[in-house]
Amino acid sequence: MLCVALVLLSGTLSVTHSHEHSLDTHGTCGLCATAHAVAQVAESPAQVLVNLVFIEIEAATPVARPQTVPHFALFCRPPPVSVHLS
Repeated sequence: MLCVALVLLSGTLSVTHSHEHSLDTHGTCGLCATAHAVAQVAESPAQVLVNLVFIEIEAATPVARPQTVPHFALFCRPPPVSVHLS
């Protein structure tokens, strides 16, 4: 709750913050100096080197499957039915 209250208070202060018409007080104001400060990078980020490796992949040989339906000696299908459409 304290953190939420601090965020709301600091947001309200930064929105309602103003100076008189003179520019002399703007440079010595801590809130203005913080608002215009830029984060400085202490060290440049390391470069990541990427090597692309390409390998030829051979396609697998197709599986040999029989071209005919195997005959099952005990297979019995029902006789055809004559359907009359009216």
